[in-house]
Amino acid sequence: MIYIADSFGYLGSVMVIISKSIYSNKLPWASVYSNGVMYLSVLGVLGTFMALNYFNKKYKTNVIKPELVNPENVNLDNAILVS
Repeated sequence: MIYIADSFGYLGSVMVIISKSIYSNKLPWASVYSNGVMYLSVLGVLGTFMALNYFNKKYKTNVIKPELVNPENVNLDNAILVS
């Protein structure tokens, strides 16, 4: 997994170098960098909340309430019991 994250980091570096060589005289790089940081941080926060929502829904569907458990026909190996 760390290899995938590392490869995306190198891809981002290469994209910055390529875009810098294409748009070298046209873009102020300080504002491009600061805007990129702002947009990517918002994207990261949104992704975090989407993951939180996904895992909350997944948790709620995998919870078995004790009053609904019938020991004869329920496999509790992967379930979480709550009271």
